[in-house]
Amino acid sequence: MRSLHLFQDGSRSAIFDSFECAAQNMAPQCGHCGCRILGHGVEVDEQMYCCAHCARASGHQGPTDRVDG
Repeated sequence: MRSLHLFQDGSRSAIFDSFECAAQNMAPQCGHCGCRILGHGVEVDEQMYCCAHCARASGHQGPTDRVDG
């Protein structure tokens, strides 16, 4: 079995035997609901959220999930 060796921000590294374990340990958590953020999320004032809804629920009025155009 192959392992995953992940590096984050040059200061943290870890070895995992599965992607699921890596995601649970290394992926950022939403500042509102606590879910793990895989892919792109929403960053406001250096806080990560899984979606614009969670950012707004935490008091940030600007984020939206869609762009008109």
